Amino acid sequence: MLIVATIVGAGFASGRELVTFFGKFGYASIPIAVLCAVLLFFSLALFMTVGKMVKPDGMEGFHRAVFGKFSPVMDFIILFNYVIILSTMFAGCDSLLESYNLSQYPIISIVTAVLTFVVIYRGIDTLMDVNAVLVPIILYMALIISIFSLTNPVPYEMNYSNNIGLMIFYVAIYVSMNIMLSVGVITTIKIPLKEQIRGASTGSTIIGIFIALLTAAIMCAGLNVFNSSMPVMEIASRMNMSFAAAIIIWGGIFTTVLAAVYTINSWTISFVKNRALSISAVLIVGLIISRIGFKTIVDSFYPISGLIGFFYILAVLIFYLKARRSKKMLSLSSKRSIDIKK
Repeated sequence: MLIVATIVGAGFASGRELVTFFGKFGYASIPIAVLCAVLLFFSLALFMTVGKMVKPDGMEGFHRAVFGKFSPVMDFIILFNYVIILSTMFAGCDSLLESYNLSQYPIISIVTAVLTFVVIYRGIDTLMDVNAVLVPIILYMALIISIFSLTNPVPYEMNYSNNIGLMIFYVAIYVSMNIMLSVGVITTIKIPLKEQIRGASTGSTIIGIFIALLTAAIMCAGLNVFNSSMPVMEIASRMNMSFAAAIIIWGGIFTTVLAAVYTINSWTISFVKNRALSISAVLIVGLIISRIGFKTIVDSFYPISGLIGFFYILAVLIFYLKARRSKKMLSLSSKRSIDIKK
């Protein structure tokens, strides 16, 4: 649930993120959701394995082990990404009031910030408990809305891209973007690696299924829904379920805000020793940047974030391969030494 929660944010739950990354390919994006799930699983497994190898106390420790003297640069890049994600979530909160012409007022985002403060202040166990409750509700409601759209299609004409290379590229940066969002949590989980890998497998499968399902639902819903800042909300309004859709999107926002603030705070706490002040500072910065607007941030910053994440994953993979090779060489050296003594 923790893995699913870090990915199912406002962008995913609202459908806007799926349109940005997959919508331009039409129904071809549905089968490549399988590729997305596979890449997500292997990426999660990679970071979990490296996390178990280096045993970091937080994101900063993970970067020191993997990037050495370049770790401050990586800290800045990843923290910038987290701040953008956090701002997007808060902007998504306020977009929920668009139909009431109240989106210019940060009402829901402030309430969300207060709830986030309470959960993060209590610690990671509370964070995981919240995810375990909210994620099944979010997925269940998303399933109902998707089934409605699929069984009540709206015909329209639109030109889609059939560029296979571009599809694979967008899948890669989508996975990369979400791995960057998850890294602060998944590398510090204190449970056996086998259990983590099982969680990665289940979480990736769920994400793949819902990418296919929600993308298909948006494709069936017409051009107005496709171009909406919150496609899922538009579909739900046809069912007179706007409130239910708002719960889905807000739940996705809240779980992702928790992951983002938890990770940023694990870095800022080394500078701002007061825990309450550190968490408050992170939330205030996110609220200020969120005023740029939800659709603008998702369409402009998410692809850039994904591209950065691609090179980030590649660097961690190289570290893992080098560490594995060094371990193998050390093992062979020890074996030879024992043979010589014999």
